[in-house]
Amino acid sequence: MEIIKFRSQFVAALEPVRAYLRLAQNTFTRLGGSVVDRPGALQKVLRAKDNDLRNLLASSLDVIVVANTKIAKFRSQFVAALEPVRAYLRLAQNTLTRLGGSVVDRPRALQKALRAKENDLRKLLASSLDAVVITDVSRRFITANLKALDLFGVSETNMKKFSINVFLLHGQTPYFAGHSSAFIRREKKAW
Repeated sequence: MEIIKFRSQFVAALEPVRAYLRLAQNTFTRLGGSVVDRPGALQKVLRAKDNDLRNLLASSLDVIVVANTKIAKFRSQFVAALEPVRAYLRLAQNTLTRLGGSVVDRPRALQKALRAKENDLRKLLASSLDAVVITDVSRRFITANLKALDLFGVSETNMKKFSINVFLLHGQTPYFAGHSSAFIRREKKAW
């Protein structure tokens, strides 16, 4: 919309230039025959054309000044209109940067937490005064401390080949379903 308005103003500003050019053309046409007849007429025509060219130059400079003013105004409006877009792009960039960092850092954090828990388990096994065995859901050995390995008579490399059931009588150990503990029983209260 602003460009169309600018174009129409530019065309309107060029109208005086067109008028000067028409005037010059008419003058050349009118004086063309009499230039040959009169010796001073050529200098008069040249002076008139010189004045017309100066007026044309002045008008052209005015048009250029108006055009530059309009362009500067349009540019400032355009830059102001782009500012919300820049803000949204900065926000999107910051969000993507933050999310990208968390995507990269999350596996590292999980590995670090896993290593910390494994270290805690190793410390617990090493510092325990009793034989301690850790099994999975199918009751296969995962790890054990040295006292447990001595008690069951297996090496650490062969330990994972056995389940705890091989070393204990049937029903001697409680069954743990998932993460719940058989040692924690809730009693129903009768009211």
